[in-house]
Amino acid sequence: MSADEPLEMPDRRRAEHSTLTPEQRRARSRKAALKRGADRAPRPPERSPSTRRPTGHSAITSRAVARAHNGTPVADAFGLADSWSFTLTAERKSPRTIEAYMLTVDLFARWMLTQGHAVDDVRDVTPELVRGWFAHLAATRSAETCRTRYVALRQFVKWCLAEGEFSHNPMANIVQPTSVPKTTAPLATADLAKLINDCAGRDFASVRDRAIFMTFADTGARLSGVADMRVSQLDLRERTGCVILKGGRELTVPFGVKTAAALDRYIRARRRMAYEGMDWLWLSSTNKGRLTKNGIYQMMRRRADRLGIYLHPHLFRHSFAHVWLEGGGTEGDLMALLGWSSRQMVDRYAAATRAQRARKAYQSRAPMDTL
Repeated sequence: MSADEPLEMPDRRRAEHSTLTPEQRRARSRKAALKRGADRAPRPPERSPSTRRPTGHSAITSRAVARAHNGTPVADAFGLADSWSFTLTAERKSPRTIEAYMLTVDLFARWMLTQGHAVDDVRDVTPELVRGWFAHLAATRSAETCRTRYVALRQFVKWCLAEGEFSHNPMANIVQPTSVPKTTAPLATADLAKLINDCAGRDFASVRDRAIFMTFADTGARLSGVADMRVSQLDLRERTGCVILKGGRELTVPFGVKTAAALDRYIRARRRMAYEGMDWLWLSSTNKGRLTKNGIYQMMRRRADRLGIYLHPHLFRHSFAHVWLEGGGTEGDLMALLGWSSRQMVDRYAAATRAQRARKAYQSRAPMDTL
């Protein structure tokens, strides 16, 4: 067909649809539903400004507190919580990190209220109060939770000192609670093979899921990183893609020939989908747009449960670290591939199989065998 010939109706609609914004697509869908005489659910009444759901920083705090104890947050605890949240956002902290930090300050303020102390002025926070809260946490929470709360509150105190809100450091002589680090066993090779073979079909969902599993296994990327991959940042010839790390940093991740072939097969199948014009790499198999982070998680759990395999997306990251080190890869290269800036991350992710790798290395280095 020449460039001057008109497009056939389905092709024309598809071309027009690919250029629409999400809002325009939703408006067109509503208009089409009305034209068909479809029933429409009544629109909820407009909320007054005082009853509207919080957005931005307030929403972050509210969601975290609601998950913790189904309550509402202390209104701007110490008069500084909102200001601190602005700083954390400016520092490009992840939403999850901001939630955890804000929740800690809110929980500390709540505990102070139960002890009869006001939370209007941060200068009322004393070392005795901080020790009392951590004693309360030690008696009611796990060691890991105590450590998490300590780190978050320390960051808040550090910010207050930098902003001149404190004349003293109420955590100066308080030791960080110790916790026994949890170890996570890597995904067994046999279980990974079962997951890949479970996606042997030629239907779109099977082709897509196979590519997703292989991308996780070959890159060790986080769930959010894989979910937010884009077609425009994928280079099958160079066998690289781009993922977003915590804090918004971009990381170019390489993958192998087999994964490149699986991705190529998926890209070809993707062209037949209604939303193939979207830049998001992963699409829904039901033509509803992109496959979200939650969608990938649900897909993994559904397939793993059917096969009797324990699986969560982060397990691929642990497995990648183990396979890399067991195969003789260096720790420095592992840090670069996974976007780590701290050597402690190597110990954390490869701890479960450290003894196993040491025994394997010993077999070729046994002292008496070298005599």
